[in-house]
Amino acid sequence: MTSAEFRLWRKGLGLSQQGAAKLLGLPDEAVARYELKCQRGQIVRSEIPRLVELACEALSLQRSLFRELKMLESCKIAAGDERLHRLRNQLFDVNVFLSSRSRE
Repeated sequence: MTSAEFRLWRKGLGLSQQGAAKLLGLPDEAVARYELKCQRGQIVRSEIPRLVELACEALSLQRSLFRELKMLESCKIAAGDERLHRLRNQLFDVNVFLSSRSRE
């Protein structure tokens, strides 16, 4: 993940640097440092740890799955519908990953 990609991820979720830091369980300075190279106009692979990159992907997936789940529920899809079951399981798996990340 480049600095620019990290910044796009954060802005895409509508997060401030402080909000992203809190969500990722990082110090505020870490997010600012990750984006520093982007602000200087350099598109280089940053020192963003792979675990942070995975957490970003998981948070994006969580948001997407949550939206899809809410859409299906609003359409009054039957509770036993396989799509709802699959989405709930995927959302659960992502939440487990994120909660294990927050304990580190």
